[in-house]
Amino acid sequence: TSPITDYDIKKLNTGDYLIGQGDVKNTSAIFESIDFVKLQNLIGIWENKTDGILVNIISSTQLSISSTKTNRKFSANFVYVIAPNEKSKWTLFIFPVPSSPDSKIIPAIVTYNNPTSAKFLRLVLYDPDTHYIQIQSTLFLRNKN
Repeated sequence: TSPITDYDIKKLNTGDYLIGQGDVKNTSAIFESIDFVKLQNLIGIWENKTDGILVNIISSTQLSISSTKTNRKFSANFVYVIAPNEKSKWTLFIFPVPSSPDSKIIPAIVTYNNPTSAKFLRLVLYDPDTHYIQIQSTLFLRNKN
């Protein structure tokens, strides 16, 4: 493995998994590519009460984003893929669900910070026509109680 892949694999927590291409030699796995990552602690409802933004990560591939602010009220469904980022961060690339009514929305990017302390998502959603940033928000995981 390359040092970057070694570091990325060490970022996984209990309940996370990855699917990749590679080979096993002795007691080591040598990855040529990482095809899929599931982060168990990512699943749940993330919100910013001040911004009125809610991200519901439903599964390892599906999420919804909604805004309750009256000047920009919306709700949209997406699929996503996860890619390793620097240090303890992961990036989610979000795409509209194919053939959904909200398919005009262009990809958004979410950065997931997974340190041992505060966990948060950083959402950047772009305007589908101008491609300018439409929404930027930092969201925190709602209690799972």
